[in-house]
Amino acid sequence: SFTVADAGEMIALADGCTACKAGEKKAEKKPANPNWGGFGGVLGNYMFLDLSKLDPMTKDRGMENFDDSLVTYGGVGGLIYKDFRIGGFGFGGRNFTDDKVDGERLTADLVVGGGGLLLELNHGFSKKFGVQLGSLLGVISAEVKVTGPDLGPDEEWSDHATTWMAYPYAGFWIAPVDFFWIQVNGGYNVFRLETDDFENHDLDMDMTDGDLTGNWQVSLNLLFGYNPIK
Repeated sequence: SFTVADAGEMIALADGCTACKAGEKKAEKKPANPNWGGFGGVLGNYMFLDLSKLDPMTKDRGMENFDDSLVTYGGVGGLIYKDFRIGGFGFGGRNFTDDKVDGERLTADLVVGGGGLLLELNHGFSKKFGVQLGSLLGVISAEVKVTGPDLGPDEEWSDHATTWMAYPYAGFWIAPVDFFWIQVNGGYNVFRLETDDFENHDLDMDMTDGDLTGNWQVSLNLLFGYNPIK
């Protein structure tokens, strides 16, 4: 005969099957490989540079000299596997000054850009916070251009230089939401742009006092993507 106990057992079995199906659905929603992810976003760099090497283009012409810093902007993106990240980056920035000397307008323009490969070890202590150690490896270039009647018949002069760069850095990140995180880095940007041979051949005048070299740099990255932190 069918009893109240038998009915209780049947209800328990039905609840168990429902729980099993719910668990199976949750399992199906998990990523096929949770160790992989990706990222992309914007980066900003504040570079400390000794631009006194360019005084012949500015101060020596009676103008205000360049600020000894440069802000650059760009993009970054790549792949994530566990704590390892690989990708690419690009950036550019400008430092410009102009002035009136003896009633004539003189200008000096410095444009810096570069790009290359990103390599990084990144460890998350939780989904909200982590630290990183990495390097940007690639090329950096600088183009200078000056104008004014003091530069000879053409009233302008320009030149450029390109070299390798390496920017090893360390920092931390915070994630307000799972798909967006803010990363702060600090390190030393290593490069030497051979600008000591920049010369205005029309006037037989050196336009720099030496090479442009790297210095300390601080970076801010705003990144979007999937960060596989368990």
